[in-house]
Amino acid sequence: TGAGTLQLSGPTAFTLTPATTLTAGLVQVVAGATLSGRGTFSPPGGVTIAGGSTVLPGNQYAGEYVSSLSFGTPVTFGTGGIYGFSVATASGVAGVDYSTVNVTGALTITSTPVSPFVISVISIDPSSGNPGMANFNSSLPYTWTLVTASSIAGFSSSDFSINTSSFQNVFGGGVFSLGEVGNTLTLNFTPVPEPSTWMLMVAGLAVAGARIRRRGKRPGG
Repeated sequence: TGAGTLQLSGPTAFTLTPATTLTAGLVQVVAGATLSGRGTFSPPGGVTIAGGSTVLPGNQYAGEYVSSLSFGTPVTFGTGGIYGFSVATASGVAGVDYSTVNVTGALTITSTPVSPFVISVISIDPSSGNPGMANFNSSLPYTWTLVTASSIAGFSSSDFSINTSSFQNVFGGGVFSLGEVGNTLTLNFTPVPEPSTWMLMVAGLAVAGARIRRRGKRPGG
């Protein structure tokens, strides 16, 4: 309570519960430290996740890997910061079946392509609540709400990287990507098109090419 800085260093983990209240200045989670929990965290000076620090909704020490973590003040995603994003049921609800972060205030992104902010995707076994195989179908597209904020500044997908080393499900050749929709950051999964879809696409291109060639012909040509 009062002015000052809360600094988490080394292997320290600061776990939040809904009853937690912190009155302080800027909270900067430093390299190797993790800010995790559920409920709302509202230091007036805001929170910065950068330089090897991690924000992880839920409480892994209590076996709660999927949760919703809210911030009542501005948040900055800086260079080298990490967001531990857990998925139990890919088609489910944010904060219940996959983790999410809510920001009442601005989310500012200061990471760069050279030193990106990392989205670490973690699969959670829904039957046990622990890391394992998630309910995930690699043939389906998915869009997950990573962060909802009052405003988002500085977003570029090139300022992020996606780490899937902790996602145990098979991707089937699909790809993950970051997006911005209004004041929401999303993590998207795009599956590889089925062979029949490729055939339809190729056929459509062939028809379009034939039409262009016919239009290009002139009388007597």
